[in-house]
Amino acid sequence: MLFTLLYRHALKACGTGSVFAQGVYIANPRNVEIGKNCYVGADVQIGSETPDGALRCGDQVQISEGCRIDHSGGVMIGDRTLLSANARIYSHDHGYDPRSKPTPVKITIAEDVWIGAGAMILPSTGSIGKQAIVGAGAVVTKPVPEGAIVAGNPARIVKMRTPTHIPASQEAS
Repeated sequence: MLFTLLYRHALKACGTGSVFAQGVYIANPRNVEIGKNCYVGADVQIGSETPDGALRCGDQVQISEGCRIDHSGGVMIGDRTLLSANARIYSHDHGYDPRSKPTPVKITIAEDVWIGAGAMILPSTGSIGKQAIVGAGAVVTKPVPEGAIVAGNPARIVKMRTPTHIPASQEAS
């Protein structure tokens, strides 16, 4: 409850009903917007290598325990998206010299996406389409189309979702 109260006032915007578990760390809270009824799990770390990188989460987003989100290039997460435990999102790249300046890259994750446990979304991904599923442990290096199910390292399309795989409540939206 303490973390919820702290971040509700520190963030650029925080929707009603959103909850932050113990151990959440947000490095640049004024650049973070969380929608309504979101959940940010224990030991989640959110930060940026650049001063203007922003994170915008839609409504009913779940960021599970141990996730790491780098929003240096800007990260947009759509409504009803789930980031399973220990998922990673990186929105900047840099040269081979660790002292080189970060190159921000925008990452857009559409609504109704499921990112599996331990999956990594790298800067070259760019976007993940609506209702896509990223398998556990996948390393995503290129855009994922709407309705795709991807898995592996590097992630590849293993199946496309059909309307029978999509709950009726989501088809209308």
